[in-house]
Amino acid sequence: MENLKKKFFISMYLDTRRMKNNGKYPFKLRVFTSFPRKQKLYPTKFELSKKDFHSIWETSKSRNEFKEYRMNMQRVEQKAEEVAFTLESFSFEKFEKKLFRKASEAINVKYNYQQRIAELQHLGKINTASSYLGG
Repeated sequence: MENLKKKFFISMYLDTRRMKNNGKYPFKLRVFTSFPRKQKLYPTKFELSKKDFHSIWETSKSRNEFKEYRMNMQRVEQKAEEVAFTLESFSFEKFEKKLFRKASEAINVKYNYQQRIAELQHLGKINTASSYLGG
């Protein structure tokens, strides 16, 4: 298997393009692919001022009052990386389906079975996909 690290990069990003009414900026998940050269920003539940962003995210050791907040933000980034690494080949479509699916879909056998068949068909593995379908 080729090195997937070169195919995508995941980081967190303070989106300072537009300030919200509360004086804070959205803290987003940034996913970048080098081929094709594309970036997507995904919303998170976090909002920060520039000062809080620096205190929480840009320092190597955040103050005690921000530790739990920083850990929650890191969980978002870690989950995204875990999802991306489980993909056979990275695409934004596959990444989004897996990252944003409902928890009940993750344990739904029929759903996962259908997803695997669709993936095999997309990869051109028609014989394997048809054997999954029973034909």
